[in-house]
Amino acid sequence: MPPSEPIDDIDPLTRMAIKYGTDKWGGHFYTPLYHELFAPLRDHPVRLLEIGTGGYDLETVGGASLAMWAEYFPNGSITGIDIAPKRLSIDPRVKLFQGSQIDQAFLGEVADERGPYDIIIDDGSHEPKHVAASFHILFPYLVDGGMYIIEDVQTTFWPQFGGSILDGGDTLKLATTVIECLNHAELAAVGQSPSFPPFANQIKSLRAYHNILVIEKGDNCEPSIGAYDFNNSYAVNAAGIIEQEMQGTPTPGGLANLIELYLLGGNLLAAKEVADRALSLWPANASTLVPAYKVASALNDASAKANYFGRILQIEPKWGGQIPSLDHLMAERADELRAMRETLTDWEVQISSLRQFIAEQNERFANLQEQLISARQENLVGSQEAAAVRQENSAIRRENAALQREYYTVFRPVLRNGLRLARRLGGSLPQPCQDVLRASFYGLVSRVAPKSALAHEYQEFRRRSVSRRPCDRDA
Repeated sequence: MPPSEPIDDIDPLTRMAIKYGTDKWGGHFYTPLYHELFAPLRDHPVRLLEIGTGGYDLETVGGASLAMWAEYFPNGSITGIDIAPKRLSIDPRVKLFQGSQIDQAFLGEVADERGPYDIIIDDGSHEPKHVAASFHILFPYLVDGGMYIIEDVQTTFWPQFGGSILDGGDTLKLATTVIECLNHAELAAVGQSPSFPPFANQIKSLRAYHNILVIEKGDNCEPSIGAYDFNNSYAVNAAGIIEQEMQGTPTPGGLANLIELYLLGGNLLAAKEVADRALSLWPANASTLVPAYKVASALNDASAKANYFGRILQIEPKWGGQIPSLDHLMAERADELRAMRETLTDWEVQISSLRQFIAEQNERFANLQEQLISARQENLVGSQEAAAVRQENSAIRRENAALQREYYTVFRPVLRNGLRLARRLGGSLPQPCQDVLRASFYGLVSRVAPKSALAHEYQEFRRRSVSRRPCDRDA
């Protein structure tokens, strides 16, 4: 606090610190922070434990901060421990215990009598090893919502206290452990399995100030966004609350967020239901189309995926660079398209062979017809010879009919599968991309069946074709 500030602006805890002579203000500047943290608890029956009473080895000196706490929390129960024996005249709500801050049995006995604690303040030896040991022993005795405070953190860098300017000593390592505990779900999401202390999911927050660490105890079971799980109560509650809010006044952003939430948790059915609802309300809104595209991708629905892709590009032409390109979308069906192309090629070869054979048979039939007509005209063929020629003609006709049936039996699946593929992949693509797909299919039809209805349709398609480059993104 700058010296120019009026004395009336001093908070009540700082006034008490000055009154009792504790270095928590003046030497340090802790009390304004403490007042900010503890003011809501002033009238509560707070249970506070402070390690270190002050006065070093002098039995009748010390206890300034304990007296301050007793006045600040008029309904509180204040406990102080020190390794040295103390004979102090303090408020009767303050009780002193002699013992080491790293003695687990001693600390447990005190906690059984005076705990559990709402506030624990480590103002003891300030040796980093002692700080870490006390925390691991005492944190389980802190209530949910309670605060564990480590004072004089600067000693973690001071060699004379066992600290280190290189790695920060055990106090800084403890802070690292606390941060890891805060993020235990995130570490688990990437397959890391450090040896967490048993209270890992009880670290609610860590706040660092000059020379002070404040660790809050509470529920730390929120799921990782990288491994969202609807078996987690936080995830279930979040989805339920958003669902309820969106029932009353739905918004594109709110429903999009809900879709993303269900996708994170792997609830594809719920994600699709919300996506369908969002698109029914805002069919041309990128905020709803993008998560709907993600749902279609997760469900491997290529048709819906291509449909949403095209619709998004109509609104956001640059969006295609942020996701797999249209070439990538088509590549997802590459195996199917390649197999279809190979099949079509095989059928084209077979059909070409059949057409050639039929042409040869037609030529042979024509020759026989000419021979028969010529023989009749010249009356050079007897009835038996004429019958033989007619029989051979009939055989050729039957063979030709069979070949024609085989021709169309082979060709019909080409049409059926080609049309099915065109409808599945083409109808939902941007117009130029539909042109590319139809051009490939119609081109084959015009080669193997130039007189078919589809071949005529191809000619009409060519007259309608645009001259622009296929699959331009702004189509």
